[in-house]
Amino acid sequence: MERASVDRPKSESATSGPPGWVGAREGSLENPEVLKDVPGHIIPILQREFDDFDTESTRFLKGELEGDEFIKFRLKQGVYGQRQPDVQMIRVKLPLGGVTPDQLDAFAAGIEKYVPLRKGHITTRQNIQMHHVPLDDAAELIRELGDGGLSSREGCGNTMRNVTGDPRAGTLEGELFDITPYAGAYVRYFVRHPTTQTMPRKFKTAFAATDEDNAITKIHDLAFLPRVRDGVRGVEVRVGGGTSIMPRLAPTLYEFVELVEEELGGDWVSERDFTLDELLFEDDEEANAPAKPDATGSPNGDLKEYDHFVETNVRPQRQRGFSTVEVKVPRGDLTTEQFRGLAQIMREYTGGYARTTVHQNLILRWVRDESVYQVWQRLRALELGGAGADEITDVVSCPGTDSCKLGITSSMGLNEAIHERLVQMEIDDELTRRIHVKMSGCPNGCGQHHIANIGFYGASIKVGDRTVPAYIPHIGGAYEGGDVRYGQRLKARLPAKRIPEAVERWVRYYESERRDGEEFNAFADRVGTKEFEAQIKDLTMPVEFNLENMNYFVDWARSGPFEVIRGEGECAV
Repeated sequence: MERASVDRPKSESATSGPPGWVGAREGSLENPEVLKDVPGHIIPILQREFDDFDTESTRFLKGELEGDEFIKFRLKQGVYGQRQPDVQMIRVKLPLGGVTPDQLDAFAAGIEKYVPLRKGHITTRQNIQMHHVPLDDAAELIRELGDGGLSSREGCGNTMRNVTGDPRAGTLEGELFDITPYAGAYVRYFVRHPTTQTMPRKFKTAFAATDEDNAITKIHDLAFLPRVRDGVRGVEVRVGGGTSIMPRLAPTLYEFVELVEEELGGDWVSERDFTLDELLFEDDEEANAPAKPDATGSPNGDLKEYDHFVETNVRPQRQRGFSTVEVKVPRGDLTTEQFRGLAQIMREYTGGYARTTVHQNLILRWVRDESVYQVWQRLRALELGGAGADEITDVVSCPGTDSCKLGITSSMGLNEAIHERLVQMEIDDELTRRIHVKMSGCPNGCGQHHIANIGFYGASIKVGDRTVPAYIPHIGGAYEGGDVRYGQRLKARLPAKRIPEAVERWVRYYESERRDGEEFNAFADRVGTKEFEAQIKDLTMPVEFNLENMNYFVDWARSGPFEVIRGEGECAV
C-alpha cells in the first residue's frame, strides 16, 4: 500500500519485522551486515535456515522424511526439483535485480564447486538460477552463497516470489521519485512472513519506475507505479495479471491509495515491534558513483560496431555525465569467468552497482560517459560486448527441457538457432530491429512468449507412433512503453526445426509489405493472422518419418529421438 508520507529520516536499524519474522532482535541474524542498504543486501540472511536445510535434506536422503513433506520444505528455500533425477535447480532471488560485485564473485565460486554445467542463468524475473546440483551439495551451495549476502529464501513454492522492478529505477528522466526504497521495504516485510509461506499459489509482484513500465506490471499478480498527488508520494495499484494458459492483463485497482493512514490508526498497529521506516531500503548511489577517469579511450578501427553498441545498449542517466550500459547476455547464461569479469568491471566503472533485467540481461549503472568505450572493450573480452540489447537478435527463452519438469521442447536450443538465423540475416532496418522474439518450452509462459511480437510455446506433433517437437506461434504481443498486450495465437503448429525459417519469412514479409514507418504490430493488425499463417503454410505440412527427415524427429540441441516427457511440476506443491 501507499505510504502517505515517505520523507522521513533513515532508520539506523532494518533488522526487525512483522510478527513471525525472525530478525536480529532474537539473536538469530548472524550476518547483520547483509542488511546494509546497497543493492543485493535486501533479504536478511539467517544461518539457522542453512542448518535446517542441511538437516532436513540429510533426513530425506536417509529415508527418514517423506517426499511430499521435504518438497514443501526445500521449495521455500529456493531448491526446485528438475526433470533429471537426483539433481536440483537453485534459484537465488535478486530483489529488483540488484547484485554486487562480491555477490557475482560468490556465484562464480559456488558454480565452480557445485554446478556441473559451470554456468548461471538470469531468468525473466531477475533471479539467477543454477541447474543440475546434486541434493547433497545444495545445502553447501546455498550456505556459501549466503556468506555473500545472497538468498534463495522463497525462490520457489507457493510464496512471495522475487519482487521485480525497473533495473534503471533512480536514473530515468521523468521519474516522480525513486521507487527503490519502497520496493525494498515491501521485500523485507514479506520475506519469511507467516502469511506468505503457504499461500494457495505463488505470488508475483513488480514495481515500475515510470509509466514507460519497464517492469511489465500488467502481467503481475500485484504491481505498483509511482504517483504524486498534492505533493504526497503514492502509487497506482494493479492486480490480477498473469500469463500461463489463461493470460490476463492486470487492471488498475486504485489510481492512488488513500487508505494507509486510516489503516495505521487500527489497534493492530500497537502490536508491531517495528516501523515502516526500519524496512526502507535507502542508498545514495550517486555518492558512491565513480570519479571522472584520469584517462579515456576512443574507438580505434571499430567505430561502426561501437556506435551500434552505444545506440542500442547505452542510455544516458538523468544524472549528468553518467549512463547505464546494458550487457546483452545470450540466453541469459553466464560462465564463471564472465561472472568474475563483470564483478571487476563493476568495481572499476560503476561504483559497484548493477541490476539484472526481465529480458535476461544485466544493466551496469553509474558508468561515466568518458568510460563507456573502456567498458565496452572489457565486455568484448568477456564475449559480452554484443550490440542490439532488447532488439530482434536479443532472443528470450526459458530453460525448457534443459531442466524443467514441465518442459516439452528445448526452448534454449531453439533460442540459439533463431539467434543464429537472425544474425545471418544481417538486419539493418531500424523498424525490423525493434521486433522482439520470445519462446517458452511449454504453454506456461516463463519465456514470456505471450508479449513478444513473435512468440512460440512448446508442443508436439504425432506422426504414427513417433513424435515431432513443435511450437505454437503467436503474433503481435507487446510490452514496451506501457502498451502491454498479448499476441494472437496462429492456427498453426510448426515442427521445431522449421521455426527459424518461419521467423525469417515473417520478418521479410513485414519488410516487403509494410507501409512507410509502419511498426510490426500495426502491420500485423492490418494484414491479420491469416496472412501470417499463409506465409508458413508449407512449413506446417506433415513430416514423414524416413531417413531424409530424421532431423525433424530430434529437438534442437539434442541427439536422440524426441519424446514428450513431462513430470509433475512443483510450483503448486
